[in-house]
Amino acid sequence: MIQALTKQILVWSQLKAHPGIAKFLGFYADFKCAEVWLLSPWESNGNISEFIHGHDLEVPEKLSLVYDTIEALDFLHQLDPPICHGDIKSANVLVNAKFKALLCDFGLAGLYEDSGFERSETSTGFKGSVRWCSPEITNGAPRAPTSDVYAWAWLVWEVRTSGTLGIVFNSNVTSIDLRL
Repeated sequence: MIQALTKQILVWSQLKAHPGIAKFLGFYADFKCAEVWLLSPWESNGNISEFIHGHDLEVPEKLSLVYDTIEALDFLHQLDPPICHGDIKSANVLVNAKFKALLCDFGLAGLYEDSGFERSETSTGFKGSVRWCSPEITNGAPRAPTSDVYAWAWLVWEVRTSGTLGIVFNSNVTSIDLRL
């Protein structure tokens, strides 16, 4: 666990060069309970889901937010080696006081070359948020820049529709029904 924590701290602390990425403040660890929390500032407008539900946004305003997120993702993916965020979703995009979107929660982030990154397993063994994961991730493939882009597309859909994803999840993690 300490090795995984160190890796995540190193990954996130290197990302302070981009304005679309939330600052890394530090971490909290409770080793008795095997819990580790990476810390970033909370932004005044909350996450992007809360923000779009609390404001009557026009299309250009929504586009500006999703543009901020793709710029940050592009920055991550252009690094050498590329960094995959690993968990792009509305809860992991904060909106600051200047109405700019910031990526946060790099708990599943990893270097693209390092597909063997380990993190505490959930009860199912799956890591991430099913709703935003690409099919290959739900089938056990390593995260890649393309899986971030797939998740980003769902984020765009959510922002565009003001939170109406239009999907129903069955008990099988790889079974997703679209309701358009």
